Order: sequence, then C-alpha cells, then structure tokens
Amino acid sequence: MTIPPPAMVERINAFAGDYYRAFGDPGIAVVVMNDRGVVSCRAFGVTRSGRPFSCDEPAPVASLTKSVTAIAVMQLVEQHRIRLDDPVQRYLPWFLVDGKSAPITVREVLQMRSGIDTSTGLKWLASYDTSPDALQRRVRDLRYARLFAPPGTAFAYSNANYDIAGAIVEAVTGTTYEQYILHQVLRPIAVDAGFGPRPTIRGYSRWFGVPVPSIFSPPFVADSPAAGLVMTPRALGRYYAAHLDSGRTWSRAILTAKGFETIHYSPPGSPYAMGWFESFLQDRERTLRHDGDAADFRSYVMILPTRRYGVSYVVNANQVPDSGRGDALDTAFAHIITNREVMPPPRIPPTLFSRTALLLLAIVAILGIFKTPATRFALTIRVAIASLVIAAFVWIGYNQMGTPLVGFVFAPDLTTIMTIIAGAMAVQIAIALYKLVVGATER
Repeated sequence: MTIPPPAMVERINAFAGDYYRAFGDPGIAVVVMNDRGVVSCRAFGVTRSGRPFSCDEPAPVASLTKSVTAIAVMQLVEQHRIRLDDPVQRYLPWFLVDGKSAPITVREVLQMRSGIDTSTGLKWLASYDTSPDALQRRVRDLRYARLFAPPGTAFAYSNANYDIAGAIVEAVTGTTYEQYILHQVLRPIAVDAGFGPRPTIRGYSRWFGVPVPSIFSPPFVADSPAAGLVMTPRALGRYYAAHLDSGRTWSRAILTAKGFETIHYSPPGSPYAMGWFESFLQDRERTLRHDGDAADFRSYVMILPTRRYGVSYVVNANQVPDSGRGDALDTAFAHIITNREVMPPPRIPPTLFSRTALLLLAIVAILGIFKTPATRFALTIRVAIASLVIAAFVWIGYNQMGTPLVGFVFAPDLTTIMTIIAGAMAVQIAIALYKLVVGATER
C-alpha cells in the first residue's frame, strides 16, 4: 500500500477550494485515492437545490463509464466467453456499418480503432429514449454510419465504440448492461452506483462562462455503456482504488492483475487503452486519465499506476463550452502530484472571445435584414455569403456534433447564437432572392 504524502493531499484540497471560490463553480468535490481506497474527499459549494455539495452527492460521471464497460468485457474474456480479436458480428450477428458487415474486432472497439468517427459517437447523446431496447436501437443505427478509416488503422474517440461493447455484454450474458455492471463489476468491490434518468440530480450549464441551471439533462440510456453511470465522488474514488490495486489484493474479485494490465495499456501509436487515455508526465511518469462531460456536470480522474495513487473530481457545472478552466484544473493536479509549480486557471474563459465574436456576427446578421443591397451584383454576393455561412453551421451541427440538438445540450449559448445567425442569414437570402426575382434592383 502506498500512502500519498499528506502535504500533497492538503495542497490538492487547498487548490480545489481556491479554484471553486475564484471561478464560480457552484460545487466541487475532489478525491484522493490509493490502492486500498479513498484517502481524502473534500467538497466545496452547493448543489442546485441549495444544499452543501458533498462527497456523497450522486452525479453523472459521463465518459468515466467507459473504463467500467472495459472491465465488464475483460471479465467475460477471462471467463472465455469473449475473445478480444473476434469480430463484433460473432456476438452481434445483426451488426452493420454503412449498410454492410464491417471487420471490426472487440479489441478495436475498446481501443477506439474501429474506424467510427467522433460525430457518429455524439449523435445519440441528446436522446431521451429510455426504453429497454434503447441501447440496441442505438447500435443498430450504426448501419447508417460510414467508417472514416479501415478498422484497426486509426484512433478516433467515439462513444459508439463503447455502446457496441455494452451491447456485446448484453448478448453474451443474457442480462441488461446496467444489471451486469451493478452486480458483477461494482457491488463486488462495494461501490454503489446507478444508471438511467436522474430527475432529482441536476446541475448547471454555462452561458458565456457563467453557470446557469441546466434545461437539458438527457438520461444517456441509449449511450449507457459510454456515458450513463451515476456515482458519488466517494464511490468514484473507491472504484479507482480498484484500478490502482489492479487485482493484487481486495480487487481480485472483479479482474486479475493481467486483466487490469490489458485495459491499462494502449496499443503502439495510439493514446487510448481501454476506457483510459495513457500519457506521460514531463518526467516520463506514466499516467492513466479520463474526463467525463455531461450536459450539467464534469468529472475527471488521473491515476499513477507506479505510485498507486491518484486524484479525481466532480463539478456540478458543464465545462465543455468553458474549455480552458477544466483543462487547467486537470493540469494543476498533475503538477501538484509531481511537486511542480501550479499555474492558476485563466480568469477569462478562452472560448469567451470566440463566443463574443459570434455574438457580434449575430448582431450584424440581424441588422443586415433591415438594410439590403440595391444592385443585382451586391444581392448575389449577399446570397452567396449567407448560403456559405448557413452551410458551415449545418456542417458543424451534423459533422462535428452528430446532430444540432447535441449542441443545444452541451453548448447552449454557442448553439443558440449560431441558430440566430443562420436564421438571420436565411431571412437575408429570402429578401435578396425576392428583389432579384421581381427586379427591384438598381443596375
């Protein structure tokens, strides 16, 4: 057992408290764990209902679910019920991509090297489908997706991969993914968790960096194996303690040391292991890390397998549209653990500048409705420019976010501004075309 230095633990807690007070996160809980359990858990701030935020406050941990799914698959591998290099079709005979059978293996799914792109993985994140077969419908929907690269040749982070893995768990075990995880992965190591709709667990989204009570909180049922877990910060620390123990002592109930090693190492030339990003600090110390972004929460973990301790946190405010502050917090904890100087997070969210620029563009677009060019040439140019802007926004909505609705869920301010701009541009096009058709122009 490795005990984290008390001074390091105190420094982590102090930084979390300073971060919360300085940058306006409603609530944050930070956990330090080692290979035997939770060493420290401190919480600051309040919940959306006004209660003190605590280490026992349930929270959606989003993509931190992926390592749980990887353990489930590896358990079945150790039981000789799944082979990592078998094709997905061996377990899901109906599985298709782009309307045809694809030679994607279970290993490639877990290592995000299936050839399925990021936007395809995002497509169902805004789904409110809570039916029992939501996951299977989500995986069957991949028959309309296209591979961006041949399987096994390139990495792309995509939730779709882990939804496929979850569907395989269901097919092999004959039970639901959620029930398997709760009874075979988490309860044996005394970790309490849940899945599905969470009407009483709500956090904050951000508008121009300011936390605002969220409107959208999709249940992630269709994406349960990729992002559906709900867990308290303290339980999260206990779960990561099992990874640090790696089957050596008390965590042997869920996976052997060799099984943990398999999911903890990434393939050559790729950053992703199985449910973990593998990376190295400046001193070449190996780390495993992952973040989880829900519509109204953010979570993060970093563990150091050699030292057998790590740190995790949960914030009850979405960080996606406030990119920069969350990343700075992640980096700060890495610096504290390795006894390096910590740089404070940026006081002005980096994305605030781009959002302000788009807001100004929205104002210009609206004003353009009331002042149209007088000549046919100028009207034609306006139609062309407005059409390009709309096309660009549509491309972002579908090719970057999977569907525009995902944008409203995870970046409501940015998506609302873009929608206003596109709407104003559409009105400008209509006015310009009318003038061109009726000839109400100057030469």
